[in-house]
Amino acid sequence: EISCSLVGSEMCIRDSIVRAIHQPNKGHGGAVNTGLAHATGFYFKVVDSDDWLDPAAMFPLMVYLRSQLDAPVPCDMVVANYVYDKVDEGEQKVMGYGNVLPEGYEFGWDEVGHFGQSQYLLMHSVYYRTEMLRKMHLELPEHTFYVDNIFVYEPLVYVRTMRYFNVDAYHYFIGREDQSVNEKVMMGRMDQQPVSYTHLTLPT
Repeated sequence: EISCSLVGSEMCIRDSIVRAIHQPNKGHGGAVNTGLAHATGFYFKVVDSDDWLDPAAMFPLMVYLRSQLDAPVPCDMVVANYVYDKVDEGEQKVMGYGNVLPEGYEFGWDEVGHFGQSQYLLMHSVYYRTEMLRKMHLELPEHTFYVDNIFVYEPLVYVRTMRYFNVDAYHYFIGREDQSVNEKVMMGRMDQQPVSYTHLTLPT
């Protein structure tokens, strides 16, 4: 059995853009906090260990993100579709925003449409400007589940400009019995949800 720390360190040796950071287990929120503290990229994206990004779909996003390095006013948030990959069932469901967000240019909140009841932004669909997250002092609770809600929604009040790419970039693996979004697991952790939502704060 190979530990995650050894795999991460080996990847760092083979690829200089990969950095392995070792710390005591602080839960998902603690991992995101540490990642943000050490991030050197212009934009910040969280990818869970059992999920993946589609290279072809990511190509136009990466071209745009790199172009923001020289932009007078860089875009605060980039949005792309994500896919529920139900591997065991051989099914996929795409969460897209073509009916809500305009395509092909940067826009503000006045151009955002109305989301459907089953249509919402998740950590999988957003790419935030790193400096914006740091200036707002984003910090997620440690040892708490479902903190991705805080990661997505708390920064929104600081977002002024957005760009939407109607591509299926993020693939969200669904299928593990112990997964946090498994219905039985969620029912057993209902006490974690209020923690996530009461932590949301507005700027003063």
